[in-house]
Amino acid sequence: MNANPTSDPVDDPPLAAQSGHSSSQTPHALQNRIHSTQCEILLERMGESYFETDLSGKLTFFNDYVCQFHGRSPDELRQLDFRALMSGEDARRVRAIFHDVYKSGIPSQRFAYDIIRKDGTLASAEAAVALLHGPAGETVGFSGIARDITEKKKFEKELRQSEEKHRHIIETLEEGYSETDLKGNFTFVNPSACRRLGYSRDELIGVNSRAYSPPETTELSNTVYQEVYRTGLPRRIHGHTMFAKDGSCRISDASVSLIRDESGKPTGFRTLTIDRTQQKETEKALHESKRKHTSILTNMEECYYELDLTGSFTFANAATCKNLGRSHSEVIGMNYRDYMSEKTILKTRQVFNTVFLTGQPTKIFECEIIDKAGRMHIHEMSVSLMRNTASEPIGFFGISRDRTELMQMEMALRDSEESYRTVMDMSPDTITVNRIEDGRYVEVNRAFCDLTGYRSEEVTGRTPTEVNLFVAPTDRKRLEAALRHGVVRGLEMQFRDKSGTVSDNLVSARPIQFKGNPCYLFIVTLITPLKMVQQALAESEESYRTILESAPYAVVITRISDSQFRQVNSAFCRQTGFSRAETIGRTTFDLEKLIDPSDRKRMLEILRRDGQVNGMEVCFKAKDGGLLETLFSAAPIRYKGDDCILSMTVDISARKLAERELDQYRQHLEEMVQSRTAELKAAQQELIKSEKLSVLGQLTATVSHELRNPLGVIRSSNFYLQRHIGDKDDKVPKHFKRIDEQVTLCDAIVSELLEYTRGRNVSLVREDIRPLLKQVIEQLCEDNTIPIGLEQSGDFSAVPHDPEKMRRVFINVIDNAIQAIKAQQRLAKEASRQYDPAISIHAKMQTDHVIIAILDNGVGMNAETLEKAFEPLFTTRARGTGIGLANVKKIVSEHGGEVSLESKLGEGTRMTICLHCT
Repeated sequence: MNANPTSDPVDDPPLAAQSGHSSSQTPHALQNRIHSTQCEILLERMGESYFETDLSGKLTFFNDYVCQFHGRSPDELRQLDFRALMSGEDARRVRAIFHDVYKSGIPSQRFAYDIIRKDGTLASAEAAVALLHGPAGETVGFSGIARDITEKKKFEKELRQSEEKHRHIIETLEEGYSETDLKGNFTFVNPSACRRLGYSRDELIGVNSRAYSPPETTELSNTVYQEVYRTGLPRRIHGHTMFAKDGSCRISDASVSLIRDESGKPTGFRTLTIDRTQQKETEKALHESKRKHTSILTNMEECYYELDLTGSFTFANAATCKNLGRSHSEVIGMNYRDYMSEKTILKTRQVFNTVFLTGQPTKIFECEIIDKAGRMHIHEMSVSLMRNTASEPIGFFGISRDRTELMQMEMALRDSEESYRTVMDMSPDTITVNRIEDGRYVEVNRAFCDLTGYRSEEVTGRTPTEVNLFVAPTDRKRLEAALRHGVVRGLEMQFRDKSGTVSDNLVSARPIQFKGNPCYLFIVTLITPLKMVQQALAESEESYRTILESAPYAVVITRISDSQFRQVNSAFCRQTGFSRAETIGRTTFDLEKLIDPSDRKRMLEILRRDGQVNGMEVCFKAKDGGLLETLFSAAPIRYKGDDCILSMTVDISARKLAERELDQYRQHLEEMVQSRTAELKAAQQELIKSEKLSVLGQLTATVSHELRNPLGVIRSSNFYLQRHIGDKDDKVPKHFKRIDEQVTLCDAIVSELLEYTRGRNVSLVREDIRPLLKQVIEQLCEDNTIPIGLEQSGDFSAVPHDPEKMRRVFINVIDNAIQAIKAQQRLAKEASRQYDPAISIHAKMQTDHVIIAILDNGVGMNAETLEKAFEPLFTTRARGTGIGLANVKKIVSEHGGEVSLESKLGEGTRMTICLHCT
């Protein structure tokens, strides 16, 4: 390479991208720079290859990383041409890069190339070069930095291969693979997913996956996708359903995982689906196959069995258990030695050993089986070797068939053949055997001779035509035509006997082999007497029909097996409105005739019990919907070969209507009598009550006047004594107070009596009643230690009420509650049990009225006491007047309100007062 800067570098430029070694030949242009200790340290520690070359491409300076990268010593590197270190293509490309740098003076961009190391391995580097100038600014060579990218390229190659492999796997996967964004819109689908749904990739991309799923799958998928998004962990969806383009339903198992970008941010979901549609169908088919297999094994008449290698049952179908006369639980575990004869055991063991050693099924062999009852059965049995999935012998299976009956039948057949002649001769029907070839008689029985008048030897070898048997020539042709179809059954024909007498007959025939020849077996039944009977029967039926049609009542014949109408008369059609065509062949249920379907069941029960039904009342519905009330009678008969019921119905609708009207009139009279009686009783009770109240009022007026004067004197005298007695001990004030309380009590009793018997008119004010209720509660709480709670709900309206009278109501009710609680306290104390007394008052506004409920957990009342609680003068307390609750009801009624009382003995009482706001 020419060092003249005006000329190009040598045709073979230096391998600028190769790592360099430190050189003992340092150019003059670099001496000032590298003599510095700091520069040397920097070059050695920079971690990359640094190199300098002259214009001919010879390395003039390089650090240790160049040697390490090439795997060569500095001397080796200085002696090698760069073309020995890289391929020809790379050498030409690198030369072109150096040439461009030399021409332009502009440092190169990074470029990559491969070199061959000393050990023959291929290494890759990435380098950038620039011109190197001398002290006077002249171009003296090139300098550059190179980085080992061998591992990087290897990784990138592996990554590309991995991605290509990954993409190839995805594209060729049998499973469906798809990617969606966070909204569920498809961003990628593989061919398998497209085939599975029947859509092209272009049709799916951008469409939301929920568009192809039913609502239940969409809801499940949303839950799973949210869980995957929240946790970042993959989840599975079993039974994921999607609709294909053709409308079919595809079922799959899906695995959902999160897709993240380079920063780890979730960008979507990837879903791998395994199509289970075919599997589900296969499982269904397998289940059905197993069901059929089980059904076949269960219902097959042959015995199917499975034995272990010792010969003990591990499975037996129902026929096997039946043949052994044992239950399934008894059979399982039984060894073949337990149910076979001694002779059979030895033979069976030899068969099992042969099958085990050869693996080949055995031919059918006979064995003797003994059932639980000790009976001997002859079985045909097959044995095959049963193997597991590893083809290891695990037992035997086979089929056995009970030949006992068959052998008995064969023996019976032999006996039958021996008695064939006896049967032929004893048969009442004519039996003949004729050759198919020419129709000649081969054998005839005695009945034939009796019917025709011919002896056996007279007809044997002759044809029916030759003995002039057929009356009409067409009968012979009809018989020949019927025989061409193989079997003749019940062909009616007339025959002529030897004397010329004509008889009616039924001919049956079929081909048989008789003594080695194809023949016809003819059986002829004489029906002349039957025809005569049929004629008589037809005449009888005509008479019966005339009687049936003339009957004034509905007569019906129904078949017992299916309840179908077999015959109805004209009276039935007139009565119900149904024609014969609409009725015959149908049932009462088809016509919806029965009003009460249970009537049929009741009729059949009576018929089974008594043999007939007489006068049973049954309601039917006519065609126009009208009600028919009838008297129903029935008896069993045989009609045209079927068990039937002959029934007759008499329409009693008019009579029943008259009976109902009469019953209604009678019932109305009874109700009127009861009503008048109740009114009289109520009036009598009211009169008695009025008389009692009148007497009580007169007595109260007199007593109250006579009592209040002495009470006033006692009260004033008590007051005087309290003021003037000076020397008092502790008991004197107590007795003064007791006198005052008792006088007040007596005065209150008198007031209660006067209020109930006479009272005064209510003086109504319209205001909120709650303040009055609170005052009463506070007043009573001062005199008692029993807690009284008040609960209020709703916006209260003003209530028209007499404050003084309502005060008396509240005091009476709450005082009764206090007395009940005190009585309960005494009982609890005597029984030494815990008791927490409580009175609660609930006031609430409800529409246009106020409801006040007063509850206590006192002694409560029994039913008898509760019924009499509001009666005047009724009391259960020793010192009660029996006027309190009577006054409560009276005052509340004066206010236009209602009062109710609920109580349970030992649990407490609830008094509810309802006052109207209008």
